[in-house]
Amino acid sequence: MPASNFATVSAAHIVPWSISHNDDPRNGMALCGLHHWAFDEGVVSIEPSTYRIIVSPVVRSDDEATTPLRTLHDQPLYLPENEEIYPAKEALRWHQKELFRATVPPSLV
Repeated sequence: MPASNFATVSAAHIVPWSISHNDDPRNGMALCGLHHWAFDEGVVSIEPSTYRIIVSPVVRSDDEATTPLRTLHDQPLYLPENEEIYPAKEALRWHQKELFRATVPPSLV
């Protein structure tokens, strides 16, 4: 199989380790490098009630380079079969409140 068919994933903390010191599987998600970065930077988050992806309005819709992120908006997460290890809704709420960029900052120019 060609190498291009493989994706590398890493464990992303929902509430960062530096704050939570929590390695509980419910405080994590498996994400590729791009989406891990976007999640850590608050460019994407997860709606806790629906487990759907939300994309920040800071992601420009007039830039073709943002297409891989914009197409994620309102897409469902791939969740584990065992509901007991779904991402914790409390952790997702924390991420949405503390890290997610819900508004576009005012222009400096």
